[in-house]
Amino acid sequence: MNNIYDIKKREWEEALKEIATLRKEYSDYERDMTTSIKKVQQELADAQEAKMAAAVFETKRKELLDEFFNRSTRECDLIGLYTYCQAYGVPEDLRLSVLAADAREELTLPDTLRDDIRGSTMWEFLTWMAVPLPNLRRVIGLFDSMVDGYVQHKKGIVPLPLLKSYCAEYGVEGEYHCTKEVLLTVTSVGTCLEYFTTVLPLLPGVTRVKLDGYEVCTQPEDRSSMIGGGSVRDFLTTVVNLLPKLGSVTGLIDSVEKCYVGYKQEIIPLSVLQWYCAECGAKGEYRFTKEDLLTVTAVGTCLEYFTTVLPLLPGVTSVSFPDRGQYTQPEDQSSMIGGGSVRELLATVVELLPVPKIILGFYRTYDEYHLAYKAGDISHDVLKAFWYNRTLNRLPVCPTKVISTGVHPVEFCETMLPIFPTVNTISVGERVDDIGWCAILPKRITGMDLRYCKDLKDFSPLLAMDQLTKVVYHNKTNPSFQTIMEALRNKGVSVELKEYDK
Repeated sequence: MNNIYDIKKREWEEALKEIATLRKEYSDYERDMTTSIKKVQQELADAQEAKMAAAVFETKRKELLDEFFNRSTRECDLIGLYTYCQAYGVPEDLRLSVLAADAREELTLPDTLRDDIRGSTMWEFLTWMAVPLPNLRRVIGLFDSMVDGYVQHKKGIVPLPLLKSYCAEYGVEGEYHCTKEVLLTVTSVGTCLEYFTTVLPLLPGVTRVKLDGYEVCTQPEDRSSMIGGGSVRDFLTTVVNLLPKLGSVTGLIDSVEKCYVGYKQEIIPLSVLQWYCAECGAKGEYRFTKEDLLTVTAVGTCLEYFTTVLPLLPGVTSVSFPDRGQYTQPEDQSSMIGGGSVRELLATVVELLPVPKIILGFYRTYDEYHLAYKAGDISHDVLKAFWYNRTLNRLPVCPTKVISTGVHPVEFCETMLPIFPTVNTISVGERVDDIGWCAILPKRITGMDLRYCKDLKDFSPLLAMDQLTKVVYHNKTNPSFQTIMEALRNKGVSVELKEYDK
């Protein structure tokens, strides 16, 4: 009996559950249907409202076009439309739809514009009425240059999109020369950094920027004030970064040496120094003057300068130094180059120069070069660089300054003759008292100049020179030379009396 009861009870409970499930499903269905019906009703209402709004919008648009649009010129009366929009709160989309019909490419702003829109700002008028014009390329009036347009932009008169349009139409191609006048105009409303940050991205055709040298500006002693304040380094770095890859910045600094000084003082970034050297650096011979040296050594050594700058001057094939006697301390070569080793400086310059490696100046005479080499101040490679490709027929051997240091003529000739392949005559120094070495001279040495030989008494070694063809002497040549003159002539050697200056 209990089993039957339990079975019936379970069946009843299951039936109740099914009824509850069906009731819930019906309730969900009813709710979903109600929601769907309301959604459709709302969509129909929205569509009807949108249709009515579109009709109203089109009616209003037509009214505005009839009132403010000239169908023959396809241009809107911008001032009239602007005044109406302000007075009646015309929605933005309606105003833009009317302006979209305007086909003009050029907009001339009247001189009376400020009076015409009295109570409003130029910024708002241009933003509302000029910027949206779909075909506008040129704006005439209000400002007459890109710089003036930027000033008006900074003053809140010209919106950025209009300035961008103006730059695209009237902007510079290639080199942009930022003159003193431009600089003074720009810095009246801000800094040069702000100007170039705003304008350069709007000038895609600009590949180079030329700045007037700081000496032409109002405060030459203060580069920061001439750019309107801020960091010169940040300014130049920004300009370089905004230019295309092959762009360059020139000016502001008027020489490679001063640009280097700015770099050493952390005013100028390396990238600007690189551009400056590429643009304004020397080509061919680099004449490193006394003024250049004093400029460079104010911030370091010549070695540091050339190590930094020469690799940035690929067009330089030779370096010319003035004589050391031109400097403030000619007796101290180390101080004249800002400290450090003269040997290391000259060796570095030679190493950095392309082939053929040529250095000019620094020393003045043959004996000075040889003595510097003898003293270890210059290497043989540097000595060769000093005299590369010199056309020289006569070589003075052991002048007084050289012979007094104990240098033997053989040593002198072995060092110097290979450097001068065109030499065919040896001029013997007045303090030389022995010419026994002349017998071992190269075969190309066919002439001997004895005009200065006052102390030499034995000239017989000349007879051992089979290649000898000419000897010159002077009245003050040691009289013992007379003893071999006939023998020389008998060998076919020309013996000629010659003055010192000939």
